[in-house]
Amino acid sequence: MTFRLGPGDSVQLVFHRGAKVRSDSDEFSFEDDTGLLKWAAPDRATLTLSDLEEVRAKLPAVVDLVGLWMRATP
Repeated sequence: MTFRLGPGDSVQLVFHRGAKVRSDSDEFSFEDDTGLLKWAAPDRATLTLSDLEEVRAKLPAVVDLVGLWMRATP
């Protein structure tokens, strides 16, 4: 996972499986019941938060997503 400051005043959390595309990328699946992730590839997504209020409001869901992602991506 990577933090990205911007664009603008937002912060993004990038969910990925490493620096390089893996050979099993097409086989990877991850259920995002929150709808917070925007998928850039089958195994890479971003979560954008625009301000501290949004961070506070979505913090429990973000923590859950991070835990699920860490368990799903060895």
